[in-house]
Amino acid sequence: MRNLIKHFTTLNLTKKLTIAFLLVALFPTAGIIAIALYHSSSALQEQSYAQLGAVSEVKKNAVLRYFDGVRDKLQMLAINPHTAKAAESFTYAIANLDAPTHIPQNLRSFYQTQFTDKFIEQNPEKMPPEGLLDTLSPEGIELQTRYIANNTYPLGEKSRLVSTGHLDNYDLAHREFHQYFNEVSNVFELYDLFIIDNHTGIIVYSVFKELDFATSLLNGPYAESNLAKVFSAAKALKGEQTYAFADYEQYLPSYNAPASFIAAPIDIAGTAGATLVFQLSVEALNSIMTEREGLGKSGETYLVGPDGLMRSDSYLDPLDHSVVNSFKHPEKGRIDTESYHLAIAGQEGQKLVTDYNGQSVLSAYTPINIMGVQWALLSEIDETEAFAAITQLTQVLAIMLLVCIVVIIVAAMWFAKTLTKPVHALVSTMRRVEHEGDFSLRAPVSTSDEIGESAQAFNSMLDALQVSLTATNRVMNKMADGCFSDRIKVECKGELDVLKQATNHCASTLESAIGEINNIIKSMSEGQFDGQIHATMSGDLAKLKDNVNYSLYSLDNTMNAIVHVMKNVEQGNFKEQINIEAGGKLEQLKNCVNNSVQSLSGAVDDVSKVMSAIRNGDLTKRISLPLQGQLETLKDDINFSVTNLAEVIEDICSVMASVSQGDFKHVVECEAHGQLGKLKKDINLSIESLDVAVSEISSVMTAISYGRFDRTIESSMKGQLHSLKTDINRSVNNLSQVIAELGSVMAAMCEGNFSLQIHSDLQGELLQLKEDVNGSTAVINDAISEVTQVLSALAKGDLTHTINGDYEGVFSTLKSDVNATIAKLTEVIESIQQTASNVSQSASEIADSNTEISARTEEQAANLEEASASTSQMLDALTQVSTQSGTAVKLAHHAEETAKEGGELSNETVDAIHEVDKASKSINEIVSVIDGLAFQTNLLALNAAVEAARAGENGKGFAVVANEVRELAGRSAASAKQIKEIIANSNEKVGQGIEMANSSGLKLEQIVSAVLEVSETIVKINHSTTSQQHAIKEVDQVVQRLTDLIQENSAITEETMAAAKQMAEQSHEMRRLLEYFNLAKDTPQATLLVHQYNAS
Repeated sequence: MRNLIKHFTTLNLTKKLTIAFLLVALFPTAGIIAIALYHSSSALQEQSYAQLGAVSEVKKNAVLRYFDGVRDKLQMLAINPHTAKAAESFTYAIANLDAPTHIPQNLRSFYQTQFTDKFIEQNPEKMPPEGLLDTLSPEGIELQTRYIANNTYPLGEKSRLVSTGHLDNYDLAHREFHQYFNEVSNVFELYDLFIIDNHTGIIVYSVFKELDFATSLLNGPYAESNLAKVFSAAKALKGEQTYAFADYEQYLPSYNAPASFIAAPIDIAGTAGATLVFQLSVEALNSIMTEREGLGKSGETYLVGPDGLMRSDSYLDPLDHSVVNSFKHPEKGRIDTESYHLAIAGQEGQKLVTDYNGQSVLSAYTPINIMGVQWALLSEIDETEAFAAITQLTQVLAIMLLVCIVVIIVAAMWFAKTLTKPVHALVSTMRRVEHEGDFSLRAPVSTSDEIGESAQAFNSMLDALQVSLTATNRVMNKMADGCFSDRIKVECKGELDVLKQATNHCASTLESAIGEINNIIKSMSEGQFDGQIHATMSGDLAKLKDNVNYSLYSLDNTMNAIVHVMKNVEQGNFKEQINIEAGGKLEQLKNCVNNSVQSLSGAVDDVSKVMSAIRNGDLTKRISLPLQGQLETLKDDINFSVTNLAEVIEDICSVMASVSQGDFKHVVECEAHGQLGKLKKDINLSIESLDVAVSEISSVMTAISYGRFDRTIESSMKGQLHSLKTDINRSVNNLSQVIAELGSVMAAMCEGNFSLQIHSDLQGELLQLKEDVNGSTAVINDAISEVTQVLSALAKGDLTHTINGDYEGVFSTLKSDVNATIAKLTEVIESIQQTASNVSQSASEIADSNTEISARTEEQAANLEEASASTSQMLDALTQVSTQSGTAVKLAHHAEETAKEGGELSNETVDAIHEVDKASKSINEIVSVIDGLAFQTNLLALNAAVEAARAGENGKGFAVVANEVRELAGRSAASAKQIKEIIANSNEKVGQGIEMANSSGLKLEQIVSAVLEVSETIVKINHSTTSQQHAIKEVDQVVQRLTDLIQENSAITEETMAAAKQMAEQSHEMRRLLEYFNLAKDTPQATLLVHQYNAS
């Protein structure tokens, strides 16, 4: 603001007047326009908020009506007896289903191909979880195979299958109820409809037939889904609670699409035996929320759940903010706006906020309670569109304001120009006087107002100034020429008189000051700097006086300080400086003296620091101060000396470091002279001696590593190196001696001589090696000796010797095996001896038995002759029986044909009665369809009555029609019931006829069977008689053959007796040979072990 005022003051009068007129006229005009704009904008804004709020309220009521309608339809269908009958039929059918024990390949293929492909298509970034089939029950496998895998209809149309053709209880129940529930699902705009058994948790029925069909919500693959949650909540309902609701979540059987469920219990025989569940469709909510009346081009309404995800599709961003995509990609589709948080918190209102697209929108937010779950309903329209009328009004008022500004500016400029024209003429004359310095100029006087009087006064002032300045110029010119005695003598007034007096006084003062200065200059020329000006002066002359006196004072002090510093330098003190203040050439002189002293002081200090560092072993310090002349030469010489010394010491350190790491090939190579040169030579000689010693030692150690102990250190050494040489050579000789003796022992062992020992006098580890080798050879020698003794005794037949020494390792195993072998041999020989005795005894017994067998054989031969005579008589009797049984066979065949004709006549009677039964059942099915149609008509009439009641007065006529339709449906149901009872009675009579016909047919079948059995028995008797006739002939032949065999057995028995005698003689010989072995008494039984002996 201050800068603005300052800028305003710099403007000319024309601009100031123009701006003043503009501000005076503009402020009232702008104020009026602003007030009008404010009131108009407020009214239009309130109208926009009211319109958006009305749309929000309409949508809210429509959504609530939709959910109320779904709840009413669910409860109405749950209490319907038809639903209870369906639940009971499906539950019973599944409980009695003939289920497989394995998973069919076509069902597995459906999961792996059709379902997986559709799932990946809907969810490109995910794969369905594995193991879904593993948790299915046998009933679930059977039903999913029937209604999903074997269903020829494509995905999404599996509900078109009514019957699978199995004709079991489940298929019949499905045929009866599926079309009804499918129609209910379509009329109610549901995604799916489920019936769930409360006891097992199995989904016994589903319209849409997705992968949740026939699975258990208690322990199946979807036990953690929101369908399972709403099922559990419905089972737990108590008191006045009649339904349960589950909010939208991703649902795997629907390919991870979001799903919401509402459930109600089904009353079966007075208890909640099942649960009815609706899976709600998203499209129903979208049809309500996407209605765009009153929302313009950019407006939309949408629902958001407590998780921030969409419950209806967005109009502006259907890609990321649809219901399906927001659940698939919550990071993109989640709503996190201010209005959403306010609505979820239970607040209601309108506010200007930033929407999910980052646009500024007018938002009407309100909470909406969906069956106990808090949702947010947001109605939003773009700020630009909502306030378009306000923007247009603002533009019109802005144009009006601009027109006013232009008119005011034109009028203000004309008035200001007229007013300021004479002022400009006066200002122009003043500027000419200012720039040209010509006081003879005069301003034109064109008016008689204040501006004209100002011009006249200005001209009079110019006259007085012209006279005064002419006289002053003359005096000043004289003073410029060096004449200070001239004065102004014209008469002047006011300030001009003051100027006259001042000019004359200045000339007098200058004349006095010039005289004093001349005296001072004369004294300085004589070397006297302590003089001063003492005359009284004022103004600039007083300053001149003070400056001259101060200059004299400074010059005198500077000269005295220089003399003092030079005296200290002369005495070797370089720390003194000129500290007085000086200027100009005196300051240059002061700086030169101080710099010279400072250079000397710095050079001396650096030399002192370098020498001190060398004394402390630090050779990195150098003189770094910039110097000149001889000081520079001194600096270079000192730095070179220190550098040379540092190089020599650094090279020595490097060589010593290599020596410390075992490298003796490096020597000091840098250039050195004097004492440093001698040090370099001594160090190099020491390293060369160490290198020779280490090389010799390394050569000896290398030879030892290759098994050569003939190498020793031959080079001449001194001091500790000589002692080291002696010790190494002695150690090598000792090792060589030990290795030689050890080689002799090992060579003897290879030749079988284990008695050789190491006898050298050794110490330390070599002594331990000697004792170990000698102990090993002694143990081996003892073990071999004992084994040799035992085997020698064994060769002589003496089995009483064993190995008794204490051994370890492989020798202990050898001892055990040898002793076990001896024991086993003893046991075997004893067993052979016992066996030989037994064989001898057995041979005697065989001889005695053969004698008895020979006697019995002769007795059997006599008995066989008697049996041969009996079989001849039996053969004649059987021939007569065979002839009589042939006649009985012919009579049995005739009776069989007669019985078969009676059985066929009975079967035809049964078939005819069955045809009557089938016709009765078909009539019964038609009556059931009529009954179902009557019930469905009754249900539709009930729905119509509910809607008519909601419609109020307008629905009364529709309610009357619905009532008539319901009564007609009731009469149709009653008539169908009567027909059904008549058909049932007829079916009962037909059933009795079927039972009687079946009983008659059964008796005839039994007669036929009995005749057949008699016929078959007679045939069998005939065959048996014939077979016996042939068998007896064969028996006669066998008897003759047995007679021959008995005679042969008698001869064989005699040969066996001779062989037994020979066996007894051989056993006596074996016992004589075994008496060669000398066996130990009471030898324990031993197990013969087989070991692998190795040198490991």
